[in-house]
Amino acid sequence: MNCPRPGQPKPYGRIHDKLQLSESLIDDVPSLRRNLGCDDPIGNWQDVAGDIDVYQLKSCIPQDDRIAFYTPSKNECGQQYDALTYRELHTEFEQCPRFPAGSNVAIVIPVEQMAEMAMALLSTIAAGAVAVPLDPRMSATRILEAMQQLQCNSLIAPESILLEKNLFEKTSDELYVVHPSLLESADVEAGPSSFFLNGVHDVRIILGGRCGRLSWTVLNKTSIGEASWKPSVITHQDSDRNDMSPGSPAMLLRTSGTTSTPKVVPISHSMLVYGAISIAAALQLQRQDCNANTMPFYHIGGISCNLLAVLVSGGSVLFAGPLTDPNSFLDHLIDQPKEDGDLVPVPTWYYAGPSMHKAIVLMAEAKWNSSKDSLSNSLRFIRSASAHLNHDLALRMSTIFQCQVIPTYGMSEAMPIFSSAPIDVRNDPPCEVIDSVGYPAGTSVCIVDPETDTVLKHGSDQVGEICVK
Repeated sequence: MNCPRPGQPKPYGRIHDKLQLSESLIDDVPSLRRNLGCDDPIGNWQDVAGDIDVYQLKSCIPQDDRIAFYTPSKNECGQQYDALTYRELHTEFEQCPRFPAGSNVAIVIPVEQMAEMAMALLSTIAAGAVAVPLDPRMSATRILEAMQQLQCNSLIAPESILLEKNLFEKTSDELYVVHPSLLESADVEAGPSSFFLNGVHDVRIILGGRCGRLSWTVLNKTSIGEASWKPSVITHQDSDRNDMSPGSPAMLLRTSGTTSTPKVVPISHSMLVYGAISIAAALQLQRQDCNANTMPFYHIGGISCNLLAVLVSGGSVLFAGPLTDPNSFLDHLIDQPKEDGDLVPVPTWYYAGPSMHKAIVLMAEAKWNSSKDSLSNSLRFIRSASAHLNHDLALRMSTIFQCQVIPTYGMSEAMPIFSSAPIDVRNDPPCEVIDSVGYPAGTSVCIVDPETDTVLKHGSDQVGEICVK
């Protein structure tokens, strides 16, 4: 098969010769894979090219003994990291209790529990329910408002969230009773507390084990009253999703709401897989690649890039934890001495926003200036999104880590695959850093007049709006 040389971007569309318009030549997962050819990331692990079922997440990721997840180890036997293989990941999917038909599942797990959040999210989608990841830092009121807006009739959370957010109280006889403060505010008709009491019928308490392994406790309402819940018998079966169509949602997200009330963004199964494959292809991800993740999994960037794109390409992800300590994250990036048999991940890339990059680079530069030791690492590239990456900062990143820096641009509504700068072959640092988000990757893009919605011509100095399909 005739493939582009390394570093050459794969053509996704046709650029109009007179208008500021790039039209994608592909519109679904099969045509995307055909267009990618030998650059299809699923080809990294799929021995024989074949179709995948976009409605079955399990068919889109490997099922072998290569490592999928790494987490810093919490044991006392001297091992630095714990690991979970792809085969074990699929076993965890099967352990997820069955969801009632038509479940929209709110997932509220502390950001520090990255592996548990990833497992709960993936297991929910794999079981056929609609995953609704929420920011765990929100107040109880905001969480309930989000659940009402997104019509969540099921909730996944650790016990600490249920108790600390004053959603439940735990009694001595192992019953969970809705917190009195919610009962008092439930008198407001059609309010979020009333929705929680009457609209939520399934609550799952998760207990995290090594590297994202989960233990599940399913609570159902008792016959005592609507405010009391008790553990019930768990059934391990896939949910019935006979109603699925190409547009059936796998996930519901909310926009940030900085300019108005947060909007609901449905992400279909096909969009989820399409986005993951597009990102993995644009980044040329391989099985030996390891992502160092510091992004939360209630945000589309972390979900699609640091998790799903890694899994469809058969690579691995190190859950390095939130960036509360840049020095700790930097330690994960720097090559570590290891002996035969040591379980030590070797990160080859990471993705974050500009503020995170700045904190990491400041710590890296301070470390280098104080010791003059080389910050030896195995990074192939650093991906940036969420906001504009200052060009000078990008150059500093490239210089200190001796790798390519890739600015990108995206949005929740279109998945973060709007565009991705091509990866150049490794050069002597500082590598060439492109002050652009690069090429459209899997989407149709145009610049339109905000008043008339007409596509602007090339050479126009008018400021327009970006439209993406």
